[in-house]
Amino acid sequence: MKTVHPAKLNFKNILLPVKPLLNLVSREMLQIVDSNGCLNKFEKNLIKNIFRLPSKKLRPSLLLLSANAAGCMTDEIRSAVIRNAAVIEMIHNASLIHDDVIDESGIRRNEQTLNFRYGSKLAVLIGDIVNTCAFNVLNGNPGKEINGLIMDCIFTMCRGEIFSYNKKSPGRKDYLKIIHDKTACLMSVSCKTGAMLACTDKSVINELGEFGLNFGYAFQLIDDINDGDTPAAVDGSTCINDASDFIAAAVNNLKAVPENKYTMSMKLLCEYILNDRLSGRNEKIKTP
Repeated sequence: MKTVHPAKLNFKNILLPVKPLLNLVSREMLQIVDSNGCLNKFEKNLIKNIFRLPSKKLRPSLLLLSANAAGCMTDEIRSAVIRNAAVIEMIHNASLIHDDVIDESGIRRNEQTLNFRYGSKLAVLIGDIVNTCAFNVLNGNPGKEINGLIMDCIFTMCRGEIFSYNKKSPGRKDYLKIIHDKTACLMSVSCKTGAMLACTDKSVINELGEFGLNFGYAFQLIDDINDGDTPAAVDGSTCINDASDFIAAAVNNLKAVPENKYTMSMKLLCEYILNDRLSGRNEKIKTP
């Protein structure tokens, strides 16, 4: 495999192995909305416009990378992987809609937020509809393990938002719990879901889930450092050290999986987000 030179690292290059599948995920999300007979034209257009906004789609990318890294893609598995990646991104989008209401944000991805344009009440309801559309798709999954995993994660994300609301000046322990609940948990579930769809090796599934968890911690820590959003009670150098430790743990998790172009992309993601902070590059990963 041709190695990407560190100076050329960016999302576009790193995610090239799953770009065709990621395009199918975007199409699947629109199809899920279009095929829902309960939605009117206004509701469908609002949701599809949100889905069309430029974004990195990091979470479905992690699912796609993990699935391809863990197993062999049959047509049936590929369809399930695309469908569940769409679900993960829809849940993430619903959480962003609700976050914008809670934070009273007016701009998201360089566009006016739903709550800014239409008010908080409609925004909350649209977020609920997006979640409901995602849940309907989950009903098509065989068995209940993946569905339970995703639903538990949504529960954790909601409780993390409440915990964050009640912790105005969190110390390091509480800060890491907030990151776990609001960010790292969904990234872990993304990786674990992909692995579960593509293979039955429990050690591989668990290690890829841990990769997503450690990567998620590092991702949010570095994002907060870049944006100046680390809590006043938490030292910035401590956050950088923590991020470095989480990245090292994430790379170590990948040892459970035979090296291929997908695990290489996952390692490059780790290298990119860490070097992005330490080298002071202009291109920074933002959440989402």
